[in-house]
Amino acid sequence: MNVLQIDIEGMTCGHCVARVDAALSELAEVDAVVVDLANDRASVKLRDDTDSPELREELTDAIEFSGFDVMGIQELDALPTLAEAAHEPADEEPELEEPEPIEPARDVGEHITPVIAQGAITIDVRGMTCASCVARVERALEQVDGVGEVVVNYATEVATISPAGAPSSELADALADAVRGAGYEVAGIDWGASSRPVDEPRSERRDSPGQRRRAEAKEWLHRWGAGALLLPVIIIMQMGPGMFGISLEAGADAGRVGLLAYLTFLVLGFTGRPFFKGAWASAKHGSASMDTLVALGAGVAFLYSLGVWIAGFWGVSGAVYFESAAMIVTLIGVGKWLESRARGKAGDAIEALLELGAATARVRRGERFEEIPVASVQVGDVFEVRPGEIIPVDGVVLEGGADIDESMLTGEPVPIQRGVGDEVIGATIDTDGVLLVHATRVGAQTALAKIVAEVERAQTSKADIQRLADRVSAVFVPVILVIASITLLAWGLSGDWAAGVTASIAVLVVACPCALGLATPTALMVGTGRGAGRGILIREANALERASRLDVVVFDKTGTLTEGKMSVAEVAVATSASMERRELERIAAALERGSEHPIGVAIASLDESDVEVDGFRAHAGAGVSARVDGVEYKLGKPSWILESSRIDEGLSAEIERCYEDALTVVLLANSEAVLAAFALQDELKEEARQVVGALQKQGVQVWMITGDNAATAARVAQLVGIEPEHVRAQVVPSQKSEAIRELRAGGERVVAMVGDGINDAPALAEADLGIAMGSGAHVAMEAADITLVRSDLEGVYEAVMLAQATYNKIRQNLFWAFIYNVLLVPAAASGVLIPMMAAGAMAMSSVSVVSNSLLLTRKKLT
Repeated sequence: MNVLQIDIEGMTCGHCVARVDAALSELAEVDAVVVDLANDRASVKLRDDTDSPELREELTDAIEFSGFDVMGIQELDALPTLAEAAHEPADEEPELEEPEPIEPARDVGEHITPVIAQGAITIDVRGMTCASCVARVERALEQVDGVGEVVVNYATEVATISPAGAPSSELADALADAVRGAGYEVAGIDWGASSRPVDEPRSERRDSPGQRRRAEAKEWLHRWGAGALLLPVIIIMQMGPGMFGISLEAGADAGRVGLLAYLTFLVLGFTGRPFFKGAWASAKHGSASMDTLVALGAGVAFLYSLGVWIAGFWGVSGAVYFESAAMIVTLIGVGKWLESRARGKAGDAIEALLELGAATARVRRGERFEEIPVASVQVGDVFEVRPGEIIPVDGVVLEGGADIDESMLTGEPVPIQRGVGDEVIGATIDTDGVLLVHATRVGAQTALAKIVAEVERAQTSKADIQRLADRVSAVFVPVILVIASITLLAWGLSGDWAAGVTASIAVLVVACPCALGLATPTALMVGTGRGAGRGILIREANALERASRLDVVVFDKTGTLTEGKMSVAEVAVATSASMERRELERIAAALERGSEHPIGVAIASLDESDVEVDGFRAHAGAGVSARVDGVEYKLGKPSWILESSRIDEGLSAEIERCYEDALTVVLLANSEAVLAAFALQDELKEEARQVVGALQKQGVQVWMITGDNAATAARVAQLVGIEPEHVRAQVVPSQKSEAIRELRAGGERVVAMVGDGINDAPALAEADLGIAMGSGAHVAMEAADITLVRSDLEGVYEAVMLAQATYNKIRQNLFWAFIYNVLLVPAAASGVLIPMMAAGAMAMSSVSVVSNSLLLTRKKLT
């Protein structure tokens, strides 16, 4: 029996397995197939014992036709079983007790779009080389029945399709076939989060954009490096005799030109191979791309020169352009190398974001806990988190309690108490307690992965300004081919066919559809990537355009203009207490000395005297206890304190009043009764006045709309510098959206709304630009165009500045891409540019667009 094992790249789900299985099973020589998704390979049993190169090529073609790449084929002794392929252990592991399902108290991740939006189909497309390719792929996908909207992103190499109806595997297959029919490869396909297994986000796959760009840059370095080694030899051999006045006999000169042809052929065959391969693939499908232009330019120069050399044996002389052919592919190869490097840098922010999570998890296996890679955690696993550790995945607390620092994801500076039944978020930090957690979301479904997905979603969107570039790109290459043909004929009919060949080659080479294709996506990649690194999530490209025309910014007050840092506003002493207020503050400060919790820090600041504390204990999520001067005291949340201590009516009334004023209350008690109540409040954010002033200096009107009473609203507005006439108080949610409509003045003004609560969601949706604070409700974030993961108010100004800067880069890139082609194509046709100059200009055009986008990383936002 003959068994072959095939290593496959690109399988991501069960549907991929089915496609590979079907493709191999259809071959007459194949008797049985086992596809192993976990190890990216397939094993096939052949009907007879004959293995041949032809059969292996047939197997490779079948897999590649199904949309995947073959990395190698080797022989096996026997066909593995499905269990062996999946590496199932021979002995069953002890079955873990499955915890009872717990209804999560909340869901921080819900507001962010899943990695694959519900109902959307995404395809990883390989082989696109310019904006014309993008247009061709979009046209091919739009022609498939059942397709609604199609967006193809050249920079990320992802096609996103919104079906007219429900997504299905049949539609996904039809779309994949359409991409292949257009002449491009399908490296992966997902048809909706609800109809595929949970997979890692695109940026975590082995074939991530960053890894792919680095590999691509390395390949281009090798290719143009080889060309650069031969190019000086070719130039000296071609131009040397004329430059140095060397006269060669006819036979020697023919040998020189023949050697030139051979060396140029080597350069074209290695350095220029990707261009010719891409051009041939396009030609087979009746289309053209940037590769077509480069291949024609270099190929015509080479074939024309080869013809002149051959004609020389019959006494016909003429100029040869071997150095131009070699120069074209080498210089453009340099440009492709620089472009790949720059595009790799543009996507680095996504990979950096993924590094925020934990690397391992301590998971229960039977009676003990094992540390395993976080990627191996499954839904239903029970894991342990200790103080100071990063929570590996999203889950629900089964045992224990702790204050969780969620600032990395939510921007909330105050740690949040989590106990049994509460949800905890992956990548947040356990500050003070031991937790036993039931995993509820792993991989692509965690909050961190969804943040990455939100950035990817923005990077695959298109601004309206890009539509013009798309329309031009759709006809760009055919128009250039026509212009090159007209150039050749015009020069030839005027009596100079040699000049016509040179000029037409220059036209083919200088034209650059790449710059048009890279103009928007590279700026989006850099802008959204930088924003993600600063806690600013931009949902889609058109938000950038609206931000660039901003007239009014409206702030909510509560949770938006407040600081999040706690300060003691009042101290109420129980009538039954035998101590003075100052003594009680001393004791409370002593209990909280050294605390890093915002409430503890505020109370500790009440008294800085050195008080000796004995028997200190921290009660996770509740408070602290210790002995001061030999007496046992407790300081913490009222619910915990009142479990064992009585309270007098006067102090109870004071506490109720503090609650009505939206103050946070902490109680101090001894073993018998409550002694004092400390009321704390949020302060105004220190940067609020600065941010409001900065926006006003930009010519933006700043308003505040709040549900609070008029007196409080007026006081806050005065402190932050908002004009009294720009304040609206005691406004209910429905009235907030109505106020936004009034400020928009029928679309004459562009209005942004900044909020954080559920009551802000209608106004955020009504505004031209909704900005949600990361500490706010999920509904508010879902309604917003921009989400600030952090609650720092400076993020609002930074978000506006970043959005405007990114959109300006898009406009600059498109302007220069158009101007480049408008000016240099006629210059090449008129003979001003020689082919090697055209190659250099074309190589640098794409690099300049990407480099201009990368300048966003240095843009000052504050």
